[in-house]
Amino acid sequence: MLKKILFVCAVFGASASIFATAPSVANWEVSQQKVIGQAKGLASEKETLKKEAAQNALKNEADILVESEFFYEEQGDSLKVTATGYAVKYNSSLPAETDDISLRRNDLPEPQYQSGLYVSAKTQLSLPWSPVGGNVQVGCFLGRLFLGADFGAGVGNSDYLGSGYYSVRVDSVKYNYYCGGLSFGGRIQPNDIFQVILGATFGVHTKFEEKRIDDGYNYYDGDYYYRDYSYEVVRKFVLAQGPMVKFLFGVKKFWFEISNDVVFGYSYGAYNIKAGVTYAPTRK
Repeated sequence: MLKKILFVCAVFGASASIFATAPSVANWEVSQQKVIGQAKGLASEKETLKKEAAQNALKNEADILVESEFFYEEQGDSLKVTATGYAVKYNSSLPAETDDISLRRNDLPEPQYQSGLYVSAKTQLSLPWSPVGGNVQVGCFLGRLFLGADFGAGVGNSDYLGSGYYSVRVDSVKYNYYCGGLSFGGRIQPNDIFQVILGATFGVHTKFEEKRIDDGYNYYDGDYYYRDYSYEVVRKFVLAQGPMVKFLFGVKKFWFEISNDVVFGYSYGAYNIKAGVTYAPTRK
């Protein structure tokens, strides 16, 4: 009785999938619904019965049965085999040596982009303002859409400040560097181990400037009088924005990330590169 119930369920399942879309492959004609065939004989001839059931499903109107499934019903020494699948008719324009080609269904939907949390911790280089630093970013994916907010900190570039652009060297002084802002963009994932995020960023960035201080007195060198000044470096915060690109390499939800962005503001420009680890969703 149990075997009969299983057999009825198998036939019902095959019938229920009648509206499934069959694969489409160049040079082959594929049925748009599943076909069913049966064969009965001795249980010891199982493999022969499978081939016969598959052939009966094709009804001499097709050449290959793909996505095939077989169901068995034993009755003493006899065996009934039911075969289901998609019937494929060979197109004569295909070279003969490809008769044994293995076809797979191609009716699966395009990969869907998962939504979820994005968290990243990276080292940061901001040229010319900071040679070393760190950056933390938190955001989310909504399908292909990316939204994020980040905060970075580092050491100001004293070498840059004293390299001739400014008149006073400040090598012995360390200046803290800060940045932070919002990012948005869209992602492209051509395969399971690589994805790209293209977008833009907008935020607050540190800018260092030299400030000249009038000491309030003159001195005479024997020929001329000079006004005496001293200098200091001040830190300003400016608004800047620009394009952003992220490259993610990994498996499933853990990635190695390299981010690049170029930002511009009033009398300000910087190139920022970050590298580190990221937790982010992948395709389904």
